Amino acid sequence: MSQTLENEIRSALSASVVFPDGTHPSDAAFCMPARHAAASLRPPPGTLASCAPAAGFHGAPLLQDARMAGGWMLFDFSGAFYDALTQRALETLPAAGYAMQDHAINRMFVLSRHGGGGCPRVPSVQRALLLCVLAHQSAAAYARAAHAVKSMLYSVPPRERPALMETCGALGGACARLLSAAIPGVSRTQSR
Repeated sequence: MSQTLENEIRSALSASVVFPDGTHPSDAAFCMPARHAAASLRPPPGTLASCAPAAGFHGAPLLQDARMAGGWMLFDFSGAFYDALTQRALETLPAAGYAMQDHAINRMFVLSRHGGGGCPRVPSVQRALLLCVLAHQSAAAYARAAHAVKSMLYSVPPRERPALMETCGALGGACARLLSAAIPGVSRTQSR
């Protein structure tokens, strides 16, 4: 199911980029996440691409920013996109069982007991959510996602963390579901 969310994001990205001849890049042409952005695309040499500002993801604007750097198009997703992604994961993925013995999932269960809806506007938290969507790809992708959720609040000053955690309930539930959905394709010994 988390692969379905990844496909929806890739399709929305593809629809947002238009080449001069009116075509769109393939969904698989996008790298997620990119080093300095949420996603990236390497257009064919000598091709200029433009972004459709109206592109969306389940009623939310997809992009906050798109820019060129070193021949790559870099995309930053909007805060509303992360909110919509959180809600979509909660609506479409089954709840994870509490019997899981995975530390990252257990931490997200604890976080899900707090209040708040959507995804806080903290880059490390948003990146952790995106990595959870991609966790189904391999054991290494799962390990990156697990590390990201365990360390997503490290960039927040310690005195501000308790207040932020109170707004992360929906995010914790979504990440727990995404990581739990990714486990069948990942060896349990590699995910710890």
